[in-house]
Formats: sequence, C-alpha cells, structure tokens
Amino acid sequence: MGRRLLLTVLWVLLFNSEHLYAGVACEKYFVSQELRQFTPVYFESLTGTEKQILALSAKDRFNNYFAAVGKYLKERNYVIDIIQVALIAKEHVLLMGPPGNAKSMISDIILGNIKEAGTDELSYYKIQMTPETTMSETHGPLDYVKLSQSSKYERIYQEGMLMSKNVFVDEIFDSRSNALRNLLVLMNERAHAQGPRIIKGRIETIIAATNTYISEVYEAAGNDKPKAVIDRFAFSIFVPGDLEMTQSAVDLIQSSKKTKIKIPELTFQDLDKIRALVSEVEIPDNIAKFLSHLRSKIKEETEALEQSSIQSYREKIRNGEDPKPPYRATKYQSPRTLNKAGGILKAIVVSEWLKSGGTRPLRATMEDVKLLEMFFTLNGPRPEFIDQELGRSVNNHEKVQLMGIKQEREIFNKYFDQINSDINSVVYGYSLLQVQAEIDAAHTHKQKEAVAKKLIQILIDVGELKKPEDRLSDLSGTQIGLQTVEKFVTETLQELLGNDYQKVVVTHLAEIEHTKKQIELEKERKENERLAEEKKQQALQALKEESERKRLAELEKKQKEFAEQFKDPSYYVDVEFPNESFNKNVDLIPGTQDIVAHTYVKDTMYLLKPNGSKTEILRKGQRSDLDFLFKSSPTYFKMIGPEILLIGLNKSYYVFNIRTLKVELDFVLPSGVIDGASIYDEKNHQLISIEKELGRIITTDLNTGGRGTAISVSTNEMHLITNFNENKDMMELNGDELIFTSQNGMSVYKINFKTGQYKITPLARFAQTDVYLSEGIAYAFYLESTPLPAHLRLTIKDAVKQTPVAERSFELANVGGYTRGTAPNAAVLNYKYAVIGSTDLGLRIVSLQTGQIVADEAFGVKGKIMSIRMRKEVLIVSYNDGTGEKTKAIYLKDHIFNIE
Repeated sequence: MGRRLLLTVLWVLLFNSEHLYAGVACEKYFVSQELRQFTPVYFESLTGTEKQILALSAKDRFNNYFAAVGKYLKERNYVIDIIQVALIAKEHVLLMGPPGNAKSMISDIILGNIKEAGTDELSYYKIQMTPETTMSETHGPLDYVKLSQSSKYERIYQEGMLMSKNVFVDEIFDSRSNALRNLLVLMNERAHAQGPRIIKGRIETIIAATNTYISEVYEAAGNDKPKAVIDRFAFSIFVPGDLEMTQSAVDLIQSSKKTKIKIPELTFQDLDKIRALVSEVEIPDNIAKFLSHLRSKIKEETEALEQSSIQSYREKIRNGEDPKPPYRATKYQSPRTLNKAGGILKAIVVSEWLKSGGTRPLRATMEDVKLLEMFFTLNGPRPEFIDQELGRSVNNHEKVQLMGIKQEREIFNKYFDQINSDINSVVYGYSLLQVQAEIDAAHTHKQKEAVAKKLIQILIDVGELKKPEDRLSDLSGTQIGLQTVEKFVTETLQELLGNDYQKVVVTHLAEIEHTKKQIELEKERKENERLAEEKKQQALQALKEESERKRLAELEKKQKEFAEQFKDPSYYVDVEFPNESFNKNVDLIPGTQDIVAHTYVKDTMYLLKPNGSKTEILRKGQRSDLDFLFKSSPTYFKMIGPEILLIGLNKSYYVFNIRTLKVELDFVLPSGVIDGASIYDEKNHQLISIEKELGRIITTDLNTGGRGTAISVSTNEMHLITNFNENKDMMELNGDELIFTSQNGMSVYKINFKTGQYKITPLARFAQTDVYLSEGIAYAFYLESTPLPAHLRLTIKDAVKQTPVAERSFELANVGGYTRGTAPNAAVLNYKYAVIGSTDLGLRIVSLQTGQIVADEAFGVKGKIMSIRMRKEVLIVSYNDGTGEKTKAIYLKDHIFNIE
C-alpha cells in the first residue's frame, strides 16, 4: 500500500499526471517510458488518498480552463458554474432562451475544447434537430454493406452521437415526438438497443439548446408529454437575450476584430481524475434526510402551484379571456430525482474541493445542499436582472418563464431556510456549544464523567422525542435536528470516555432509572393524595349542590307564594288614568305622592293625585303667553321643588311655577348640548348637561341661568359623549359623581365633579340594549338573537363601588316578547326583582337571583307596555290593554320592598 502510494506521488511529480488514462480495468499501473503511450488506470483500485493526489494534479488545468471560458463568455458565469458540476457528475444541461444569446457558443467553447490526452481528438458531436431529423442522424446511419451481405440491420454508431463523449443538440424541441423518444434511452442509459444487442456508448455530458420556452413546449406537445425529456436534464438554465452590464457590451464590441482568447488545455483524462473523487464523498445521514425532506416539500408546493395555475388558466379560457400560459414545474420530482440529487451533491462537493485547492473535507454540508438550488430550480441570472427583464418583456411565454425562475427560487429558499431553522432551534435548544466548551475544559476523569452524565441525559431526552424513521412523511426539521444532536452526543461520548464509554453509560443509565423510579413513586403518592382530596372535595361539592338545590327549591316555593302578592291590592294602591299615555314626561312632586304629567298629544299639563283625581294645571290656549310650553314634546321634565317644574323644550329650558303659572327663569343651552341629556343636581341646585360638540359636561345655575363648572374628557374618549343616545341611555347622580351610559348602554361613564376625574366601566357589548340605573348599579337588559329564538339576558354591573358581588350575567328564563321603545321598559325593585315590560303579558316580575319569572300581569297591568318609570316608591306605567292607551300610577307599600 505504502509503496503504491509513493509510486503514485513520484509519477505525479515527474510527469504531472498528464498521461494517466481512465479506461479498461487493470490491476497495476506504471510509468510509461514513451510519453505518447498511455496505460489505463483502474480508479476503483485506488485508495482515497491516491485519488485525491491524482485529482490535485488536474486541479489547475480544470480551474484555468473554466477561468478562461469565463473571460470569453460575458455574464454567463452562472451557466459555467453549473456546467462544471454537470461535467463532474456526467449529467446533461438544457439551455433555454431567445435566439442570439450564445447558447450554441457556450457548448462549443466548453464542450468543444476538451480533448483526449496526447491527441487532438475532441470527441464532440453537434446536431441541429428539425422535424425531419431521423435516427440515422442522431444514432448513426445503417451499414448497408452488412445489410447487403448478411441481411442484418446494423448502424455505424461512430457516425452518430452515441460514441462521442460530449454532445450538443441544438433546437431539441424542433424534432418530432418519436425523435425525442429515441433520445431518452440514449441520454439516460448512454446506450442503444439494436434488436437483442445493447450497444454501450461513450456519452458523458449532453448540452441541449432551444429557442422555445417551456410553456410553448407544453402547448405544442400536450400536458405531460415533455416531462420525460425535460426530466433527463439534471440542469435547466434560462439564458436571457440581452446583457445586463454596460462593460460587457463594450467588451463585445472592442473584441469583435481581435484575436480570440486562447482556451487552455483540458483533457477527458483530467476529468476522469476529478470524477474519481465523487465516490469518495460522504453524505452524512442528517444531510441525506435534510435533502429527502427538502425534496418532499418542494414537490408538494411546485405540484400544487402547477395544478392551481393550470386550473386558473383553463377557467379563464372558458370565460373567454386571453390569459398568460400557466406555470409548469421545471423538475419532475420522483425517486429518480432524489437519487440524481445525491450524485449531483457529491459532484458539488468535489467542485468546491477543487476551488479550495483540495483543503476542504470530502463530506457534504448544509452549504453544499444550498448549492443544489441549481438542480431543483430553473436557473437564470441574478434576481435583480430577472426583475428587470420581467418589466420590459412583451412576450407572455418569456414572462411566465422568468416568473418561474423567481417562484422556484423562492420555494427552494423558503423550505431550505425553514427546515434549517427547525434543525438549528433543536440544536441550539440543547446548548451544544456550551457543552462543547465544558468538554474542552474537562481534564480529569471526574470532570469528564460529569460532562458525560450531562450528555447521557441529553441522549435520553432526544430518544424520548424522536419518532420512528420508517416513513418519509415522519421526517421534519425537528426530527433531523434531534438525530443530529443524537449523533453528536454519541460520537462525543465515545471520544470523551474512550474504552470506559460503555461502562460509564451503563452506570449512569442505572442511576437515572433508579431516580426515575423514585420520582414515579413520589408522583404516584402525590396522585393518590390528590385523588383522595378530590373525592373529599367532590363529596363537599355534592353537599353544597344538594344544599343549593334545597335552597333554590325553597326560594322557588316562596316566589310562587310571593307571585300573588304582586297582584294583591293590599301590597299596593294603583290609580288608573284611562286614555292617557304620558310616556317619560311624568314626575312626582317632592315630599308628596302627587304626580305632574304632560301630554303633548292633548297639549295639557295635569296634576294627578293618589285618589285618582286628575286636575288640569295648564292647557294650550288657556294662556297665550304660555302656549310656547306646548310647541313640542318636552325633552326634559323634572319637579325640582314642591311647586317648581323644570321643563326643557330642545335647548330651551324654563323654571315654571305650577301654582302661579309663571316662568321664573329661562335659559338656552349651547347648540352642542344633546337634547334631553341633562339631569338635576338637587344638592347644588344646578342642571348638568352633556355638550356633544365639545365633548364635555357643563352645569347651569338654576338660580341665575348662568354657566357653571365644565369638565372636558380626553380626545380618545370623546366618542362616549358624542354617542350618547337620549332615547336609550340614562343618567344618574350619586353624590358628587355623575354616572351615565353611552352607545345605547354599552358602557358606563363616571365623572367626579369635585376632582374632575372620570372613569369608564364597560358593560357587555350587545345590540338591542336597555339600561336601568339605580344607585350606581347598572342593569343592562339585552336581547340575544342567537341561538334562536331570541331571549332576554341581564348583566348587572356595580358602576360605583365595582363590587364583584354585583357583577353577574344570566339569561332570564322564559321571558319572551320583551318590549323595547324610546322610553325605559325595565325597573328594579329592592335589588332582587326586575319589573320588565312585554308585548302581550303586561308587567312581568323576574327574580334577579334565579332569573325565573315570579309573576305575569303584575299589579293588574295587562297588554303591551310602552314605558315604565320608577319615581321613589311610585311605579308609573304606560300601556295598552287592547281597549286603548292608559297610564297607571302604582303606589307601593313599604312591605313590598321587604319581600325576600
């Protein structure tokens, strides 16, 4: 072995390996005494080191050859790089693009200058395909001498492409389909079947060219027919019809009459020495799995993109449109594609090895896989130039091909980065760099054993997370990352512990198993304790539930008993006023049970007494100077003293004495005040109003009519002022705080007139909401339309103290026909019962504890409810029982508020 290696080295040094020839196998090789006489070399018999020495001897000629080619072919470096890999891998290349872009020149310069060592033989075959091209032109003519002598058909293969190592096929898609089929076996098997005989050829690399775009090929040949031919080419390259850089054009012009650049010598034997290294390239498991997963993801997306594009194209055709041709995948993804990708990956590693001067390892890395973009995609110039060409191209077929380059690049890069990121997240998650630092710092046996325990724990963790590798569908970036970590840990353990590897691992695994059992026993003990506690709590919960069932049953029993009390006149006194509907323009005289009411329909103001008497205070026409009080329905109506009524007609407000019939004060609110959005402040004898336009709260002194305090809210919350609905929202004073709802009761807003602070208390946001405010607690009644049929739900929110006790929401059972209107249709009694209006069953009493109906037609009120007003202990209801509109004043006795 040593002698052979020494002999090889000497041979390289003495003869620069120019006369080694790869051909028929032989067991020995030797230095030839005649420089023109060559002895074939059996590369399979060489060691890896010997192969590297031979490849290094050809490195400079290979690199110099393609460096010169790069100077000659302007802006075609990406094509040259791919063809280098193709030559090493013995694969074929398809060049596409418009005429005049040097496709044939590329082949002529690169393939047409490679010679047999020691001779001028090029072994380069060129053919121009046409619809009339026959097999005699591609495979060689028939030998008519043998045919006439022996009646056997034999071809003269030396005159066809089969016996040439390099082949250029121009305008490949101009040929007939049968001529293309004849090329398939020749390209893939490098052979031709002649009857029972299979003629082995010498073809290594074919470059084919076409001026036809992929979409045109499919249009001419049909949906899937071109795939078999395109799949025979490992690399597909689009060569644009124009140059990108000014200097390239200048160089072409200036060199038009100059001597052509001399191409250095490169021999097929040089290529053989380099190709021999391909078998020495190692593809680690994690790289192979990465490549398998990457290919699967690319296959999924390109096939989906192709099908979607074809479907959209056909749909547009059916609709009479003239669409661009559909996207067609460049690579037909199959197991053969995966096999070919492995070979090309090895060729890429060898190519990069040559560029490094033979210093990098012959082991595939992620950076090498990244270069496989040239295999998986339609290749072309750099992205900026592609975008430029897309912008100026007027040919739809060219645009589709350019877009195909962008799309396939994006798909490849997306999944490469995604899988790589998944792998890295796993690797970084186990802090392998930190572990490696600990390994480097471990010198004593004890230190190494401590690091080994950490590595073994990682190994165990990874083993639990790994899935079986039987199915390709189970592959993922995460799984490949776990396998990468596992391999690193296993190799590191062996390197770290040497002969003690197995012993330490077994010992530590036993310790871990013991600890695991202890943990499981402790876990089991705690679980038993938990189950015992759970049973105890379940028993307590069962007792609570039973107690609650009994309580609710008792409550329901009591409520049934109390239901009649809401119809029992001993609990209330009611006074009915037939043919009257006062809506919201009704109020109690302070300190009495007398009621002042205003009816815009009859243009009359009444005094209503608990004995049922109805006395006119004022009617339209009685005093012409007071007729303005009936020019429109009041927007504000409030008794602010025993004789004093504050009445608002839009923005105009009047302090009116109902006994003397005199207007004691009048004032006009600013135009930006919302009609009816005012409330009387008894403590400070002022009117508080919402000024919509300026987004603020203003006060008016009812002694003088002058403006008082004004509080502005922030710009972000101004919508709560502007969205106040005087027909749906409510206002209430609680000490120094003004509480009001906004957005049809969706939110509660508080302003403190002493501090100027304000706060929002959101309620549940539902449509069709009626809100009732009572002593700082908001009761929001809203209709839910889903699920059908619509049902009534109540949310209770303490807007003052924010007490959790008063924050609950529940459905009110069996409450149908809820009446909504411009006036409130709900009130609350004693915090325990809600009075709700309906469309057919009059007043309903609902428990706020259970949501159950306590009484229908409460207080003898039947029919459709229009409005409900609660004034201290007096409930004023406007309704229609089918005989006409009525208003009833219900004077509740004290003990009705004590109902439990």
